[in-house]
Amino acid sequence: MAQGKGYWAKGTKIIPISIHIQYIMDHPEDFLLSKEKIKEVYKKHKEKYGIEGKAREEIIKSVLSQGWLRVRHYTGRGDYWSIQFDNYKRRKTTIKSFINKMFMDEISQYDDLVLMGMDDNYKEKISADDFLKENKEIKEYEMIIEEQHNNFLDVLDELSWQ
Repeated sequence: MAQGKGYWAKGTKIIPISIHIQYIMDHPEDFLLSKEKIKEVYKKHKEKYGIEGKAREEIIKSVLSQGWLRVRHYTGRGDYWSIQFDNYKRRKTTIKSFINKMFMDEISQYDDLVLMGMDDNYKEKISADDFLKENKEIKEYEMIIEEQHNNFLDVLDELSWQ
């Protein structure tokens, strides 16, 4: 399975990357880290700075706990998008925001998404189309509530004129 594009995403921020841990080491301030702190983690695990081992895993879990998503598009047979996070309930909005922003430019409706929660062990494989349909239903529900709220305010406004 070949590795395609990778991203770090948080809120509305999407950072294209090639290697996740390398980006953290080059830009620790983006993740509220320092180069010294990263070196301490590698030293604690007795690993060479920058290799992909237990230190990398600890650092990435720390970054995920701050609300970041680790995203990688795997291409070839079994093409899919891997989206890792700490806890699905806490990051569902960020995941939806990322998918909506990337839809059509990078992610097609036929692409599979593999969602993985590192702390809550959440795992789901779903098509981008199905994921967005779920999102649409939520948006439609929110729009209905907003419309009912506005109607209620209109009624109150009319009553105050009488």
